[in-house]
Amino acid sequence: MTIPVVDYHCDVLSKMVKDKSISFADDPKLDVTYKRLQEGGVALQTFAIFLSEERGIPRFEHILDQIDVFTSRVVPVQEGVRWMKWREDAASLEHAVKAAEQLPLQSHALQPWGLLSVEGADGFEGNLYYVKVCYDLGVRFLGITWNHANWAADGVMEKRKGGFTEKGKQLIELCNETGLLLDVSHLSEAGFWELAERSKRPFIASHSNAKAVCPHPRNLNDEQIRAIAAIACPLSGRIWSKGWMSGKCALFSEQASSG
Repeated sequence: MTIPVVDYHCDVLSKMVKDKSISFADDPKLDVTYKRLQEGGVALQTFAIFLSEERGIPRFEHILDQIDVFTSRVVPVQEGVRWMKWREDAASLEHAVKAAEQLPLQSHALQPWGLLSVEGADGFEGNLYYVKVCYDLGVRFLGITWNHANWAADGVMEKRKGGFTEKGKQLIELCNETGLLLDVSHLSEAGFWELAERSKRPFIASHSNAKAVCPHPRNLNDEQIRAIAAIACPLSGRIWSKGWMSGKCALFSEQASSG
């Protein structure tokens, strides 16, 4: 039986925008390549748009650069990466996954799907119109912060350990209106609970693990994990979840679902 994989985070785009010689096909400079997606049975790979501090002050044009890399240097590679944007795409993936699950192990390589996210709202420059533009361009979830503070909220490594700014609260409202999913990985704990109180839609943790198992500041405590489980959305560290776009989490890890 083949068990397809969903991965909610990789840093391919920031590496490719920095080095134009990198090929997504099978370049050893990348942790995720088309070849590795097929070898690993990955059904859905999220490609995060991360603006490195090396590029200086984050700008909206830097986000656009990485969207261009995704569309021109990732999507067309070999048999192609299918771009997930809509519920109908999720339904197509679910159908393919169910078919693959009935096949002998490693007997069939799925055509992978790709999902676009932004890690850290910094590059929107505090302009909510830019957020809406990115949704229209195909970005489907937003990690509010990286480790430090930005115009929207504090990250987990910010010493003041604050929550959302007034503009950040407007960001929550806009994302709820448009359907842009919010991601709490890297967000401060105060921000986490503020989002849990304010958001009218479910949110996710795209690349966080259990703090009780690994006490890294970026990981989530048991109460936070239970809060995510209560709204039936994915916590993705080493977790496979189906049907996440419809708000239904089919399978949680034993660690996340216990207690």
